[in-house]
Amino acid sequence: MSPVLSPTDPIAALRALRSPWLSLWERAQGDPFQHPDWILAWWDVFAPGPPVVAAVREGERLMALAPLYRDPASGFVLPMGVGPSDRTDVLVDSGAPEAAARLAAAIAASVGDGDVLWPDVPPGGRLLALAPQPGWSREVLPGSSSAVIDLDRGQEAVPSSRWRKWRMAGHRAARRGGVAVDRAGDAGAAAFADRLIALNAERHDPAAGGVFADPRMADFVRVAIPALARAGLLEGLVLTIDGAVAGVHCGFRAAGRSYAWLGGFDPQFAFESPGTVLMGEAVLRAIARGDLALDLLRGDEPYKAAWGAVERPLLRVAWRRTGDG
Repeated sequence: MSPVLSPTDPIAALRALRSPWLSLWERAQGDPFQHPDWILAWWDVFAPGPPVVAAVREGERLMALAPLYRDPASGFVLPMGVGPSDRTDVLVDSGAPEAAARLAAAIAASVGDGDVLWPDVPPGGRLLALAPQPGWSREVLPGSSSAVIDLDRGQEAVPSSRWRKWRMAGHRAARRGGVAVDRAGDAGAAAFADRLIALNAERHDPAAGGVFADPRMADFVRVAIPALARAGLLEGLVLTIDGAVAGVHCGFRAAGRSYAWLGGFDPQFAFESPGTVLMGEAVLRAIARGDLALDLLRGDEPYKAAWGAVERPLLRVAWRRTGDG
């Protein structure tokens, strides 16, 4: 076993691991924010501090992975992808129970000095099965709010009042002109990424602290969205009304779950409620695919509860050195 990637160039070593990393991601049923193409796109754009990567391998087979970095601002070691990623976790092969303990040892060996912090860990995250090494303590605290629509009851998972609003929005859109909801890939993932950036900025002024307040975020979206589209994870929708793009919904799908990540709409179509039209379409398409849930991710916006989403708070997990052991 080799627990730590090349100290001379861990990112090059991580890129070289993409194929076994992808295989591990599939076996571990990872979420979109753990996919190698998402993480590597994030690193290419942000690269905020020295990389710290812990891996557990058996020959060419990757058994567990924790891609981290040392944040100069906070002093913490943080997971790669933090910020744009609505979930943070580690990858552990579910068929190799011993890999969790070995990854914990690899993290301790690779981190050296400094505490490790994973924000926004899902309640069932693989990280929670890792026991810190002697000389370390673990602290688990409430994290960000999050909400999920459980789809086991199909359309009944959404309150009937919300479906009425969805139909009303559709009727309003139809009165204005022809209505179509197309998959993002039909127009090209790069064009979809540009539309997402532009329409989200129409709704949330970057100068006021919106998603794209950091201009690097737009660069990241332009790299990450086409990458996830090529990987087959993108579930993007484009709403056109009377031939004009009225709104977009950027979602992902992995391991039988859908994720609603980001959206935007043209304020000229506010009366037609593009966000309502698109969310209803996203729910119906997830049900038709047989998805277990539509995860609405971080945030406590009122619309989530209106769509029948159940609160699923995330966790903030810190590993701290105690000086013992």
